[in-house]
Amino acid sequence: SLGITDAIYKMEWASLSIRMQNDLLIVMQITMKPIIFTSGKILILSVESFMG
Repeated sequence: SLGITDAIYKMEWASLSIRMQNDLLIVMQITMKPIIFTSGKILILSVESFMG
C-alpha cells in the first residue's frame, strides 16, 4: 500500500482540481495505515502467528 502513496505523491497532482487533490489526500492517508487481520479481535493473524 505504500507503493500507492508513493505513486500519488509523484504524479502531477498540482494540475488536478481541488476536489481531486483532496480525494487523493484521503486515499494517501488510508493507504499509509497497515492492514491488520484479526481473529475475534483477539489474535492478530500474520505469517509469524501462523508459523509460530
